[in-house]
Amino acid sequence: MSGELWGRRGSIVYGAGIARSAEAQRECENAFGALGEWQVAQEYVNPDVTYWVLFFRERRGRLQQLVGNHAVRADGLGRVSVPWSVREVWLGVLAAAVLTGVAWLIVYLVTVSLPRIDLDIWVALIPILLELLLLVPVWWYAVRKRDNPSKALGFVGFRPLILAIGVGLLFGYSLFGGLYGRLLDLFGLEVQTDLTPLAQQLSTPWPLIITIVLVAPFVEEVFFRGFVFAGLRARCDWRWAAAISAALFAAAHLQLTFFIPAFVLGCVFAYLYQRSDSVWPGMIMHAAMNALAVAVMYVQF
Repeated sequence: MSGELWGRRGSIVYGAGIARSAEAQRECENAFGALGEWQVAQEYVNPDVTYWVLFFRERRGRLQQLVGNHAVRADGLGRVSVPWSVREVWLGVLAAAVLTGVAWLIVYLVTVSLPRIDLDIWVALIPILLELLLLVPVWWYAVRKRDNPSKALGFVGFRPLILAIGVGLLFGYSLFGGLYGRLLDLFGLEVQTDLTPLAQQLSTPWPLIITIVLVAPFVEEVFFRGFVFAGLRARCDWRWAAAISAALFAAAHLQLTFFIPAFVLGCVFAYLYQRSDSVWPGMIMHAAMNALAVAVMYVQF
């Protein structure tokens, strides 16, 4: 019976450590920690009980050091939670949608009233400004009046192994994308809008390169992974948080045929964040994919 309760894997204590919410994990940890301390005091101990008691003591020590910086445990594994709530996540998503909608309306009105606009300037400014609008709710809910917001958003170091995992996952995604593209070809559809005609009209490729390779990966990973995914993950199972953030990421591209591939990509980037607690791996992989797409586009013409 002791092994079923206190075993290191497959036991009741181990299972409680992967509870779905941070609150449930903390409650389970407090309960089992108190029970373990009582058994130690009564000398009803074995190696497994000793292991868990020491584990809980070490965790409490780390927590006490982190609380001063708003670093509250989120999943029982030393992970730092975020200071913004799920409600603030959804308010941020709504604010981003409203800001983007208003911006598109302004762009439309300007286009109608000023038909002769330099294309290089247009491509350089409008997409970048639309992307940067996503950072407004991030600043309002995650950065403003927060202690150490960069860490909470995932601007921390990571193991190089995560990039290797990312490369493997994106290779699998490329195979999926190829099959998906062939399927759409049967119906005369494209996965994404072809930007080649636009690129051919530009006097320089730099507006597209800066927007697609630099600005978009940075902004989108900060918003969808650092803000949305991290905020949801702290209060629910990370898989649900990944699915929700990936769906929002896919919907933000405003292309129905690209929704499924974008959703898969969003899940990949969320998984990299989950493994590393860092926004950098997803950002690097995102930028690399976009850079490859731009390179292929320019090589073709």
